[in-house]
Amino acid sequence: MYAGSADGTQLPAYVVYKAVNMHDLWTIGGPKGARYNRTPSGWFDMATFTDWFKKIALPYFRKLEGKKVLIGDNLSSHLSVSVIEECEKHEICFVFLPANSSHLTQPLDVSYFRPMKIAWREILLKWKKTEGRKKATVPKDTFPTLLRKLEEKLFQNSASNLKAGFVKTGIYPINRQKILDRLPKLPTLEPADQSQLKDMDDSIVALLNEMRYDGADQPPKRKKKLSVPPGKSGKGVYLQSSSESSSSSADYEPEGEMDCEKTLSQTKSPSGPSPLASGVSDVGGTEIKVGAWLLVNFSVDGETKRKRNLYLGKVFEVVNLTEFEALFVRPTFRSSGSTFSFPQLEDRSAFNVSQVIGAVEEPEEMRRGILKFKVNSTEW
Repeated sequence: MYAGSADGTQLPAYVVYKAVNMHDLWTIGGPKGARYNRTPSGWFDMATFTDWFKKIALPYFRKLEGKKVLIGDNLSSHLSVSVIEECEKHEICFVFLPANSSHLTQPLDVSYFRPMKIAWREILLKWKKTEGRKKATVPKDTFPTLLRKLEEKLFQNSASNLKAGFVKTGIYPINRQKILDRLPKLPTLEPADQSQLKDMDDSIVALLNEMRYDGADQPPKRKKKLSVPPGKSGKGVYLQSSSESSSSSADYEPEGEMDCEKTLSQTKSPSGPSPLASGVSDVGGTEIKVGAWLLVNFSVDGETKRKRNLYLGKVFEVVNLTEFEALFVRPTFRSSGSTFSFPQLEDRSAFNVSQVIGAVEEPEEMRRGILKFKVNSTEW
Protein backbone atom coordinates (compact mmCIF):
# COMPACT_ATOMS: atom_id res chain seq x y z
CA MET A 1 0.00 0.00 0.00
CA TYR A 2 1.22 3.46 -0.91
CA ALA A 3 0.10 6.86 0.39
CA GLY A 4 1.19 10.40 -0.40
CA SER A 5 0.43 14.00 0.46
CA ALA A 6 -0.47 17.09 -1.54
CA ASP A 7 3.03 18.56 -1.01
CA GLY A 8 4.59 15.58 -2.85
CA THR A 9 5.65 13.55 0.20
CA GLN A 10 5.50 9.79 -0.35
CA LEU A 11 4.94 7.76 2.81
CA PRO A 12 6.84 4.48 3.33
CA ALA A 13 5.45 1.38 1.62
CA TYR A 14 3.29 -1.08 3.55
CA VAL A 15 3.42 -4.65 2.17
CA VAL A 16 0.74 -7.27 2.94
CA TYR A 17 1.63 -10.88 2.06
CA LYS A 18 -0.91 -13.65 1.60
CA ALA A 19 0.23 -15.90 4.43
CA VAL A 20 -0.49 -16.97 7.99
CA ASN A 21 3.04 -16.49 9.38
CA MET A 22 5.84 -14.05 8.65
CA HIS A 23 9.44 -14.98 7.78
CA ASP A 24 12.55 -12.87 8.13
CA LEU A 25 13.66 -13.21 4.51
CA TRP A 26 10.40 -11.57 3.41
CA THR A 27 11.46 -8.27 5.04
CA ILE A 28 15.11 -7.95 3.92
CA GLY A 29 16.34 -5.57 1.22
CA GLY A 30 13.18 -3.51 0.78
CA PRO A 31 12.64 0.27 0.58
CA LYS A 32 13.65 2.48 3.49
CA GLY A 33 11.00 2.61 6.25
CA ALA A 34 8.82 -0.09 4.66
CA ARG A 35 6.73 -2.30 6.92
CA TYR A 36 5.55 -5.84 6.27
CA ASN A 37 2.41 -7.67 7.37
CA ARG A 38 0.35 -10.68 6.29
CA THR A 39 -3.30 -11.77 6.13
CA PRO A 40 -4.84 -15.09 5.02
CA SER A 41 -6.38 -13.39 1.97
CA GLY A 42 -3.54 -11.00 1.12
CA TRP A 43 -5.96 -8.05 1.38
CA PHE A 44 -6.24 -5.30 3.99
CA ASP A 45 -8.58 -6.02 6.87
CA MET A 46 -9.53 -3.76 9.76
CA ALA A 47 -6.61 -4.83 11.96
CA THR A 48 -4.13 -4.37 9.09
CA PHE A 49 -5.39 -0.88 8.28
CA THR A 50 -5.29 0.09 11.94
CA ASP A 51 -1.66 -1.05 12.06
CA TRP A 52 -0.84 0.95 8.90
CA PHE A 53 -2.51 4.04 10.36
CA LYS A 54 -0.59 3.86 13.64
CA LYS A 55 2.80 2.87 12.18
CA ILE A 56 2.86 4.84 8.90
CA ALA A 57 0.26 7.65 8.80
CA LEU A 58 0.24 8.78 12.44
CA PRO A 59 4.02 9.38 12.72
CA TYR A 60 3.78 11.61 9.63
CA PHE A 61 0.78 13.56 10.98
CA ARG A 62 2.49 14.16 14.33
CA LYS A 63 5.10 16.27 12.55
CA LEU A 64 2.43 18.65 11.24
CA GLU A 65 0.67 21.39 13.17
CA GLY A 66 -3.00 22.30 13.05
CA LYS A 67 -5.83 20.32 11.52
CA LYS A 68 -4.96 17.51 9.08
CA VAL A 69 -7.08 15.59 6.56
CA LEU A 70 -6.76 11.87 5.82
CA ILE A 71 -8.49 10.86 2.58
CA GLY A 72 -9.34 7.19 2.09
CA ASP A 73 -11.28 4.89 -0.18
CA ASN A 74 -14.83 4.06 0.83
CA LEU A 75 -13.97 0.69 2.42
CA SER A 76 -15.40 -0.65 5.66
CA SER A 77 -11.98 -2.02 6.66
CA HIS A 78 -10.69 1.57 6.83
CA LEU A 79 -12.89 2.40 9.79
CA SER A 80 -12.42 1.27 13.37
CA VAL A 81 -12.95 2.69 16.84
CA SER A 82 -9.24 2.98 17.57
CA VAL A 83 -8.60 4.86 14.30
CA ILE A 84 -11.44 7.33 15.06
CA GLU A 85 -10.10 7.91 18.59
CA GLU A 86 -6.58 8.60 17.29
CA CYS A 87 -7.94 10.97 14.64
CA GLU A 88 -9.83 12.98 17.27
CA LYS A 89 -6.77 13.08 19.52
CA HIS A 90 -4.48 14.44 16.80
CA GLU A 91 -6.93 16.78 14.98
CA ILE A 92 -7.21 14.54 11.92
CA CYS A 93 -10.35 14.62 9.76
CA PHE A 94 -10.88 11.23 8.12
CA VAL A 95 -12.69 11.82 4.81
CA PHE A 96 -14.05 9.01 2.63
CA LEU A 97 -14.21 9.39 -1.13
CA PRO A 98 -17.58 8.70 -2.79
CA ALA A 99 -18.09 5.04 -3.63
CA ASN A 100 -17.06 3.91 -7.14
CA SER A 101 -15.35 7.22 -7.88
CA SER A 102 -11.67 6.55 -7.23
CA HIS A 103 -10.87 6.80 -10.98
CA LEU A 104 -11.97 10.46 -10.74
CA THR A 105 -11.30 11.47 -7.12
CA GLN A 106 -8.34 9.40 -5.88
CA PRO A 107 -5.11 11.38 -6.54
CA LEU A 108 -2.85 8.31 -6.68
CA ASP A 109 -5.21 6.48 -9.05
CA VAL A 110 -5.31 9.51 -11.36
CA SER A 111 -1.61 10.28 -11.82
CA TYR A 112 0.66 8.12 -9.66
CA PHE A 113 -0.14 4.43 -10.15
CA ARG A 114 -0.03 4.41 -13.95
CA PRO A 115 3.70 5.24 -14.24
CA MET A 116 4.29 2.91 -11.29
CA LYS A 117 2.63 -0.01 -13.13
CA ILE A 118 4.68 0.67 -16.27
CA ALA A 119 7.93 0.71 -14.27
CA TRP A 120 6.91 -2.42 -12.34
CA ARG A 121 6.31 -4.36 -15.59
CA GLU A 122 9.75 -3.36 -16.86
CA ILE A 123 11.40 -4.53 -13.62
CA LEU A 124 9.51 -7.84 -13.68
CA LEU A 125 10.42 -8.44 -17.34
CA LYS A 126 14.10 -7.83 -16.65
CA TRP A 127 13.98 -10.12 -13.58
CA LYS A 128 12.26 -12.91 -15.57
CA LYS A 129 15.05 -12.78 -18.16
CA THR A 130 17.80 -13.05 -15.54
CA GLU A 131 17.64 -14.60 -12.06
CA GLY A 132 13.92 -15.24 -12.29
CA ARG A 133 13.95 -17.20 -15.54
CA LYS A 134 13.32 -20.48 -13.69
CA LYS A 135 10.67 -19.06 -11.35
CA ALA A 136 6.94 -19.34 -12.02
CA THR A 137 6.11 -16.42 -9.71
CA VAL A 138 7.99 -13.81 -7.68
CA PRO A 139 9.10 -15.43 -4.38
CA LYS A 140 8.26 -13.48 -1.25
CA ASP A 141 11.94 -13.25 -0.28
CA THR A 142 12.66 -11.57 -3.65
CA PHE A 143 9.77 -9.10 -3.58
CA PRO A 144 11.36 -6.52 -1.19
CA THR A 145 14.39 -6.14 -3.47
CA LEU A 146 12.24 -5.63 -6.56
CA LEU A 147 10.07 -3.12 -4.67
CA ARG A 148 13.16 -1.12 -3.73
CA LYS A 149 14.22 -1.00 -7.39
CA LEU A 150 10.74 0.27 -8.24
CA GLU A 151 10.94 3.16 -5.77
CA GLU A 152 14.41 4.08 -6.96
CA LYS A 153 13.15 4.15 -10.54
CA LEU A 154 10.20 6.41 -9.60
CA PHE A 155 12.02 8.65 -7.12
CA GLN A 156 12.83 11.40 -9.60
CA ASN A 157 9.17 12.03 -10.58
CA SER A 158 7.24 10.76 -7.56
CA ALA A 159 6.79 14.20 -5.94
CA SER A 160 5.56 15.87 -9.14
CA ASN A 161 3.21 12.97 -9.89
CA LEU A 162 1.67 13.19 -6.42
CA LYS A 163 1.14 16.94 -6.70
CA ALA A 164 -0.41 16.54 -10.15
CA GLY A 165 -2.85 13.98 -8.79
CA PHE A 166 -4.14 16.33 -6.09
CA VAL A 167 -4.48 19.14 -8.62
CA LYS A 168 -6.29 17.05 -11.23
CA THR A 169 -8.81 15.72 -8.70
CA GLY A 170 -9.51 19.24 -7.41
CA ILE A 171 -8.57 18.34 -3.83
CA TYR A 172 -5.63 20.73 -3.49
CA PRO A 173 -6.03 23.46 -4.31
CA ILE A 174 -9.79 22.92 -3.92
CA ASN A 175 -11.51 23.19 -7.28
CA ARG A 176 -14.71 21.19 -7.78
CA GLN A 177 -14.81 22.15 -11.46
CA LYS A 178 -11.87 19.80 -12.06
CA ILE A 179 -14.13 16.82 -11.36
CA LEU A 180 -17.14 18.24 -13.18
CA ASP A 181 -15.09 18.80 -16.33
CA ARG A 182 -14.04 15.13 -16.37
CA LEU A 183 -17.56 13.72 -16.08
CA PRO A 184 -18.95 12.26 -19.32
CA LYS A 185 -21.34 14.55 -21.17
CA LEU A 186 -24.29 13.70 -23.38
CA PRO A 187 -23.82 14.84 -27.01
CA THR A 188 -25.96 17.71 -28.24
CA LEU A 189 -28.35 16.42 -30.91
CA GLU A 190 -30.20 18.26 -33.62
CA PRO A 191 -34.00 17.73 -33.81
CA ALA A 192 -33.58 15.30 -36.72
CA ASP A 193 -30.98 13.32 -34.80
CA GLN A 194 -33.25 13.22 -31.75
CA SER A 195 -36.01 11.69 -33.85
CA GLN A 196 -33.62 9.02 -35.12
CA LEU A 197 -32.47 8.39 -31.57
CA LYS A 198 -36.07 7.89 -30.42
CA ASP A 199 -36.73 5.42 -33.25
CA MET A 200 -33.59 3.53 -32.27
CA ASP A 201 -34.68 3.45 -28.62
CA ASP A 202 -38.11 2.11 -29.56
CA SER A 203 -36.54 -0.59 -31.74
CA ILE A 204 -34.22 -1.71 -28.95
CA VAL A 205 -37.06 -1.79 -26.42
CA ALA A 206 -39.19 -3.84 -28.82
CA LEU A 207 -36.33 -6.27 -29.37
CA LEU A 208 -35.70 -6.68 -25.64
CA ASN A 209 -39.42 -7.26 -25.00
CA GLU A 210 -39.50 -9.90 -27.73
CA MET A 211 -36.43 -11.64 -26.32
CA ARG A 212 -37.81 -11.59 -22.78
CA TYR A 213 -41.50 -12.28 -23.23
CA ASP A 214 -41.73 -14.22 -26.49
CA GLY A 215 -43.25 -17.61 -25.67
CA ALA A 216 -43.81 -16.66 -22.04
CA ASP A 217 -47.47 -17.65 -22.34
CA GLN A 218 -46.51 -21.24 -23.12
CA PRO A 219 -46.75 -23.52 -20.09
CA PRO A 220 -43.45 -24.95 -18.86
CA LYS A 221 -42.65 -28.51 -19.87
CA ARG A 222 -42.69 -31.06 -17.10
CA LYS A 223 -40.16 -33.83 -16.98
CA LYS A 224 -40.70 -37.29 -15.55
CA LYS A 225 -38.43 -40.15 -14.67
CA LEU A 226 -38.00 -42.93 -17.23
CA SER A 227 -37.91 -46.53 -16.07
CA VAL A 228 -34.43 -47.33 -17.37
CA PRO A 229 -32.44 -49.95 -15.37
CA PRO A 230 -28.97 -48.94 -14.14
CA GLY A 231 -26.31 -49.51 -16.79
CA LYS A 232 -28.88 -49.64 -19.60
CA SER A 233 -29.68 -47.02 -22.21
CA GLY A 234 -32.99 -45.93 -23.71
CA LYS A 235 -33.92 -45.19 -27.30
CA GLY A 236 -34.36 -41.48 -27.96
CA VAL A 237 -37.52 -39.87 -29.34
CA TYR A 238 -36.79 -38.60 -32.87
CA LEU A 239 -38.88 -35.56 -33.82
CA GLN A 240 -39.43 -35.72 -37.59
CA SER A 241 -39.57 -32.42 -39.47
CA SER A 242 -42.30 -31.63 -41.97
CA SER A 243 -39.83 -31.88 -44.89
CA GLU A 244 -38.85 -35.45 -44.05
CA SER A 245 -40.74 -38.46 -45.33
CA SER A 246 -41.61 -41.34 -43.06
CA SER A 247 -39.33 -43.62 -45.10
CA SER A 248 -36.36 -41.24 -45.19
CA SER A 249 -34.48 -43.20 -42.56
CA ALA A 250 -34.29 -46.91 -42.02
CA ASP A 251 -35.93 -48.29 -38.91
CA TYR A 252 -33.30 -49.94 -36.76
CA GLU A 253 -34.08 -51.18 -33.30
CA PRO A 254 -31.75 -53.64 -31.57
CA GLU A 255 -33.30 -56.61 -29.87
CA GLY A 256 -34.50 -55.78 -26.38
CA GLU A 257 -34.24 -52.01 -27.01
CA MET A 258 -36.13 -49.85 -24.51
CA ASP A 259 -38.20 -47.29 -26.41
CA CYS A 260 -38.43 -43.98 -24.53
CA GLU A 261 -41.19 -42.83 -26.90
CA LYS A 262 -43.30 -45.83 -25.96
CA THR A 263 -42.60 -45.15 -22.32
CA LEU A 264 -43.73 -41.54 -22.73
CA SER A 265 -46.89 -42.38 -24.65
CA GLN A 266 -47.89 -45.40 -22.60
CA THR A 267 -51.34 -44.86 -21.11
CA LYS A 268 -52.11 -48.11 -19.37
CA SER A 269 -50.39 -51.28 -18.35
CA PRO A 270 -51.60 -54.13 -20.61
CA SER A 271 -52.00 -56.35 -17.63
CA GLY A 272 -54.83 -54.15 -16.30
CA PRO A 273 -55.50 -53.59 -12.59
CA SER A 274 -53.47 -55.55 -10.12
CA PRO A 275 -55.30 -58.65 -8.88
CA LEU A 276 -54.15 -57.76 -5.34
CA ALA A 277 -56.14 -54.53 -5.33
CA SER A 278 -59.72 -55.57 -4.62
CA GLY A 279 -62.32 -52.80 -4.76
CA VAL A 280 -60.35 -51.05 -7.51
CA SER A 281 -61.94 -50.27 -10.87
CA ASP A 282 -60.16 -49.74 -14.16
CA VAL A 283 -59.73 -46.13 -15.29
CA GLY A 284 -58.18 -44.45 -18.36
CA GLY A 285 -56.26 -41.22 -18.58
CA THR A 286 -59.20 -39.27 -20.01
CA GLU A 287 -61.43 -40.40 -17.13
CA ILE A 288 -59.19 -39.06 -14.36
CA LYS A 289 -60.53 -35.77 -13.00
CA VAL A 290 -59.67 -33.46 -10.15
CA GLY A 291 -61.05 -34.94 -6.91
CA ALA A 292 -60.82 -38.57 -8.09
CA TRP A 293 -59.36 -41.15 -5.69
CA LEU A 294 -56.72 -43.39 -7.25
CA LEU A 295 -54.53 -46.29 -6.24
CA VAL A 296 -51.02 -45.53 -7.54
CA ASN A 297 -48.00 -47.79 -7.89
CA PHE A 298 -44.68 -46.20 -6.86
CA SER A 299 -42.50 -49.29 -7.25
CA VAL A 300 -39.42 -49.17 -9.53
CA ASP A 301 -39.47 -51.16 -12.77
CA GLY A 302 -42.43 -53.18 -11.50
CA GLU A 303 -40.37 -54.58 -8.61
CA THR A 304 -41.29 -53.89 -5.00
CA LYS A 305 -38.36 -52.09 -3.46
CA ARG A 306 -40.17 -51.87 -0.12
CA LYS A 307 -42.99 -53.74 1.51
CA ARG A 308 -45.67 -51.19 0.57
CA ASN A 309 -45.54 -49.57 -2.83
CA LEU A 310 -49.24 -48.85 -3.52
CA TYR A 311 -50.74 -45.61 -2.23
CA LEU A 312 -54.18 -44.00 -2.18
CA GLY A 313 -54.33 -40.40 -3.30
CA LYS A 314 -56.79 -37.68 -4.23
CA VAL A 315 -56.08 -35.90 -7.52
CA PHE A 316 -55.74 -32.12 -7.11
CA GLU A 317 -54.21 -31.25 -10.50
CA VAL A 318 -54.49 -32.73 -13.99
CA VAL A 319 -51.32 -31.65 -15.79
CA ASN A 320 -52.27 -33.34 -19.06
CA LEU A 321 -53.86 -36.61 -20.19
CA THR A 322 -50.96 -38.67 -18.84
CA GLU A 323 -49.57 -36.67 -15.89
CA PHE A 324 -51.23 -35.86 -12.58
CA GLU A 325 -50.55 -34.65 -9.06
CA ALA A 326 -52.29 -35.93 -5.93
CA LEU A 327 -52.35 -35.71 -2.14
CA PHE A 328 -51.79 -39.15 -0.62
CA VAL A 329 -53.19 -40.64 2.58
CA ARG A 330 -51.72 -43.13 5.04
CA PRO A 331 -53.38 -46.04 6.91
CA THR A 332 -54.48 -45.07 10.42
CA PHE A 333 -52.87 -46.51 13.53
CA ARG A 334 -54.17 -49.97 14.32
CA SER A 335 -56.16 -49.86 11.10
CA SER A 336 -58.06 -52.84 9.78
CA GLY A 337 -56.80 -51.85 6.34
CA SER A 338 -59.70 -49.72 5.20
CA THR A 339 -59.29 -46.52 7.24
CA PHE A 340 -56.86 -43.80 6.18
CA SER A 341 -56.04 -40.18 7.00
CA PHE A 342 -53.91 -37.41 5.55
CA PRO A 343 -50.48 -37.17 7.26
CA GLN A 344 -49.52 -34.01 9.17
CA LEU A 345 -46.71 -33.43 6.70
CA GLU A 346 -48.48 -33.11 3.35
CA ASP A 347 -47.55 -35.89 0.91
CA ARG A 348 -47.91 -34.25 -2.50
CA SER A 349 -46.51 -36.27 -5.41
CA ALA A 350 -46.62 -36.37 -9.20
CA PHE A 351 -47.18 -39.53 -11.25
CA ASN A 352 -48.14 -40.65 -14.75
CA VAL A 353 -51.06 -42.71 -15.97
CA SER A 354 -48.94 -45.86 -16.36
CA GLN A 355 -48.55 -45.93 -12.57
CA VAL A 356 -52.30 -45.85 -11.92
CA ILE A 357 -53.65 -49.24 -10.75
CA GLY A 358 -57.21 -47.96 -10.82
CA ALA A 359 -59.86 -45.80 -9.21
CA VAL A 360 -61.58 -46.34 -5.86
CA GLU A 361 -64.91 -45.08 -4.64
CA GLU A 362 -65.29 -41.89 -2.63
CA PRO A 363 -64.47 -42.71 1.02
CA GLU A 364 -66.83 -42.28 3.95
CA GLU A 365 -65.77 -39.39 6.16
CA MET A 366 -65.57 -40.33 9.82
CA ARG A 367 -64.64 -38.26 12.86
CA ARG A 368 -61.21 -36.72 13.39
CA GLY A 369 -60.45 -36.67 9.66
CA ILE A 370 -60.50 -40.45 9.24
CA LEU A 371 -61.57 -41.74 5.82
CA LYS A 372 -63.03 -45.22 5.35
CA PHE A 373 -62.56 -46.87 1.93
CA LYS A 374 -63.93 -50.03 0.35
CA VAL A 375 -60.42 -51.37 -0.18
CA ASN A 376 -58.09 -53.22 2.15
CA SER A 377 -54.46 -52.08 2.34
CA THR A 378 -53.39 -55.34 4.01
CA GLU A 379 -53.74 -57.01 0.62
CA TRP A 380 -51.02 -54.74 -0.85
